[in-house]
Amino acid sequence: AVALALSALVVVLSLRFGTHAGPLWRDEVHTVNLANEPRYADFLGRLHLDSTPALYPTVVRAWSALGWRDEDAALRVLGFLVAAGAVPVLWLAVRVLGLPVPLVSLALLGAHPTVLRALGSVRPYGLGAVLVVLAFAAIGRLTSSPRLGVFVLAAVASILAVQTLYQNAVLILAMCVAGAAASAAARDWKAGARVLGAGMAAALSLLPYTNVLIRSQDWRPLNYDDFGAGWVLEELAVTLSGSSTVLLAIWVLAFGGALYGAVRLLRASPPGPRAPAERRRGLYAVLTLVCATAAQVTLHKLSGRIPQPWHFVPLMAVMALCLETLLLRTTRFPWARLAVAATAVAAVLPASIAQVGVRQTNVDLIVRHLERSARAGDL
Repeated sequence: AVALALSALVVVLSLRFGTHAGPLWRDEVHTVNLANEPRYADFLGRLHLDSTPALYPTVVRAWSALGWRDEDAALRVLGFLVAAGAVPVLWLAVRVLGLPVPLVSLALLGAHPTVLRALGSVRPYGLGAVLVVLAFAAIGRLTSSPRLGVFVLAAVASILAVQTLYQNAVLILAMCVAGAAASAAARDWKAGARVLGAGMAAALSLLPYTNVLIRSQDWRPLNYDDFGAGWVLEELAVTLSGSSTVLLAIWVLAFGGALYGAVRLLRASPPGPRAPAERRRGLYAVLTLVCATAAQVTLHKLSGRIPQPWHFVPLMAVMALCLETLLLRTTRFPWARLAVAATAVAAVLPASIAQVGVRQTNVDLIVRHLERSARAGDL
């Protein structure tokens, strides 16, 4: 019942964002202009001017080609569909991982203002987060069930994730390393090989972008700064908090509970080939939590790309699912997930309601004012 209520809340908040965001803001306009080049070949030739692969702009191009009368409103509908679609994907992900219902992930993500705005914006970060959730679940299932169908799902989800966001490549790498390690701990070499195979498929799918990334180095120094890993972690903590110290404390407590759950699981389950599936997935979750965070921080540090809050949304999605998986293992405290979910929503909901109701630009208001009041000679 709580999970269904949280799902409905996410949809309502996403609808509020879509109806209050107004016209597209600067970065969204850039995505739409790039996607709607006169010819698709022109669009592909300009990919080096953006920081994302071709998948999401192609989706925007196809959506715009349907001939909407009000394109801004139509694109807000597209953003709402991505945001609302994140809910069934989360439900699917937890079922694939063998969990009952999404509680922690829905609470920490679905009511978070930064996540809601990223999901609903006409930028690739929302779709990238949705696809990385699917990839996390598929790779986690593959660690204990190396069937061909599961491998295909993991490979396809991983490819789509990296084709939406370059930065998802380091998250997929972290998942594959964690999954291979969990399989190796159970001496299931077939599962480990297929986990690495899914990651290799995703890596190979990025080879066509080699020249694009090389050409993009011409403008990337404009967005470069020299900062340390500690500063990136501080920015991540600020993003996790969602402007609420209480929510940040809940994340910290959830991390502590997840660590406790991981220790209990690993101590209670026998290692080796007889290890149950939940042990493998628990080990996969705790290793992914560490590796994915380290990989994202390292990426920002090495690239010098100044992190923005929306850059952390795919990582936050992975974190939330890891915590969901591990908190379920705290069998001594069966109410832990419910308590985390309820407290997180209570802490962040007022800020979320306010922030998703803010329009993303005021340029259209300025234009209307100028149309009414501008006179010859004003310049």
